[in-house]
Amino acid sequence: MMEQLGLGDHPTAAKPKVVKSVCDLSANEMFQRITPRVRTLLKRSMHIEFVRRLEERLDDELQVARLDPADLEITLEIDAFHRLLAHGICQYYGFETFSQDTDDDNRVLVIRFAEGCDVPEDRLLSKYLLSIEASSA
Repeated sequence: MMEQLGLGDHPTAAKPKVVKSVCDLSANEMFQRITPRVRTLLKRSMHIEFVRRLEERLDDELQVARLDPADLEITLEIDAFHRLLAHGICQYYGFETFSQDTDDDNRVLVIRFAEGCDVPEDRLLSKYLLSIEASSA
């Protein structure tokens, strides 16, 4: 159809953007998906324990979601700073996140897992952050 309209070979014709699956990305490519401000915060080793705990929680929740695909969303009630870090951690893994107000005037983090999402053991963010720290020492 585009060729019939004379658009098929046009140099300015829009090319479809190819989005790689998390499975096809290296840890560094996954890390670059995180907003720069949060990347800087995550590089500070004092946050590594929070990263590990959230990774464990995400992995546990994904195990449940595999058994019950209707359970592809979780809500975390955490303070604003840790919500910011969690948004970045979820960007790393390709999970959709947003903050939402609750009835009692608090904010929670909502994480939605897409089917096929995973926390790949060979590319854990916590391990990647430790490798960055070790290479800069």
